[in-house]
Amino acid sequence: MIRALVVTFGAMMLMAAAPLQAPAPPSKPLIPVPDAAYLVGNAPLSGDTAYLVFDLDTGQPLEAGNLDLPLPPASAAKAPTAIFALDRLGAGYRFETRLSTVGQIVGGVLKGDLILQGGGDPELDSVGLDTLANDLGLSGIRQVDGRFLVDESLYPPIERIDDTQPEVASYNPAVSALSLNFNRVFLEWRRASGGYNVRVEARATDLSPLTSAAVVEVVDETISGGAFDYVDASRVELWRVRRSALGKRGNRFLPVRRPALYAGQVFRDLARDRGVRLPRPEIGAAPTISNVLARKESRSLTEITRDMLKYSTNLTAEALGLAATRSGGNAASNLAASAGAMNAWTSAFVGAVPGDPGLALVNHSGLSGNSRMTVRRMVEVLAAADLRGFPALNGGQATTLFALMKQIGVEVKDKPSPRYPYVIRAKTGTLNFTSALAGYIQTEGCRLAFAIFSADLAKRAAYNDPSIERPRGSRTWGAVARNLQRELLRSWINRYGGPR
Repeated sequence: MIRALVVTFGAMMLMAAAPLQAPAPPSKPLIPVPDAAYLVGNAPLSGDTAYLVFDLDTGQPLEAGNLDLPLPPASAAKAPTAIFALDRLGAGYRFETRLSTVGQIVGGVLKGDLILQGGGDPELDSVGLDTLANDLGLSGIRQVDGRFLVDESLYPPIERIDDTQPEVASYNPAVSALSLNFNRVFLEWRRASGGYNVRVEARATDLSPLTSAAVVEVVDETISGGAFDYVDASRVELWRVRRSALGKRGNRFLPVRRPALYAGQVFRDLARDRGVRLPRPEIGAAPTISNVLARKESRSLTEITRDMLKYSTNLTAEALGLAATRSGGNAASNLAASAGAMNAWTSAFVGAVPGDPGLALVNHSGLSGNSRMTVRRMVEVLAAADLRGFPALNGGQATTLFALMKQIGVEVKDKPSPRYPYVIRAKTGTLNFTSALAGYIQTEGCRLAFAIFSADLAKRAAYNDPSIERPRGSRTWGAVARNLQRELLRSWINRYGGPR
């Protein structure tokens, strides 16, 4: 199948040094709209923009610019991650969190250890833990005369996805085989007489218990992180927040750096509500032989991937990438090593040479300014995925990347609307002074794959203070980049989207 893809793409798409072939002539007269070169050349956008639109039915590139310029793909990198995971794990794959015991139960007392074992589920939340706590309560155990172990040994512990991101950013949490609530806590504060009332919750959609795994102190002095400062204080995670930054009331999510202990603490409290007393959680690996007391399965990989692409959850992407790497027999020691394994797999998937600088991701989520990818390689990945489906278990219908991607529109007030009916499914990507969009266009006359990467690397380098979440000018720059993306999509629909 892959060799057929290579032939279809031709030398232009699969050899980095090959010149771009002239676009195939349109099958009908074009309406008078600007082409991509004009739109990119006249956009008030600093830095570089690369783009490629490819006809999936004819196997021909239609328009391209900066085809082989490596740029940060940002969260558009989640598209190849999704394909990697679906291929390696299967669309019907489910993660499993286990509750197991070692020892005998005597008179309601477990004479041994209780183990909460993570299986890599990125969507485990307080509701799921509550289900396991209920199973524990029904087991007859009322006390554990041993240890309460939390096992995250399936993956290496990773304190944050990217070291260059702001410490307080909830989208940059720890990655663990035992995660909870996307490894974040919910902080809420309200001014009261003499100070502030502060709540820290293990927030999930239908259950938000208070948690002591993270503690927040309101202080008057200036702190190094700006408004928030993180301190790893042994068994708890301590956040110091500057009083003058709080105002009357507010809330925000904070990242968790020790997710296994966080999950263990929340489970301990939920178990107490079921009449079960547990010791403090300890990090430890489950023994080879144990008695499985209860299991909590995740949703299918298809469902997880769809939401990952829709909401761009970084933790989910990293968890899927680690699981896919591990399934290939590679116990990667960190995210960069796992991303390297994915790069090698992706190169083989599209027929590229291993080690190609046009495919050099450093993690699975795109949350790094150090990742690099060319629009050529991104479109090759999208086109290769279009040639195959990802089968579900038990004979279920295969899914496609197109079906899993989020649908977007390009209608804008006071702008020309597309001439032809269309469906666009794509993955966005945003970092400071970086914007990406990659996906598919389907009209009555064509099926296209495309990628648009824009980045001002000089401006990114000028704002290297990780405490700054939004450097001056980044919001405006991003708005201009997204407008250019819409202009390009409208142009391609209008010029190539008619009946053939």
